[in-house]
Amino acid sequence: MAATEGVVSVSPSRFNQAGDTAVFSAIPVGSPTDEKVKDLAKVIRDERPGVERAAGVSFEVAGRTALDIDIAD
Repeated sequence: MAATEGVVSVSPSRFNQAGDTAVFSAIPVGSPTDEKVKDLAKVIRDERPGVERAAGVSFEVAGRTALDIDIAD
């Protein structure tokens, strides 16, 4: 995630007790209402199937910005 263009920083992952689920924050360039941030969320979601296959993981794009984008759509 940290290597994704448009991502400024990524927080350390916080795992649940079982160690099979983690949460982290990716901070984008710009404000939550910037068109570039909306585009970044779309890119991450579009690339998700390939990342999941390659890494053997599953993930969701969530949080306030993603929710606002979904509601607007």
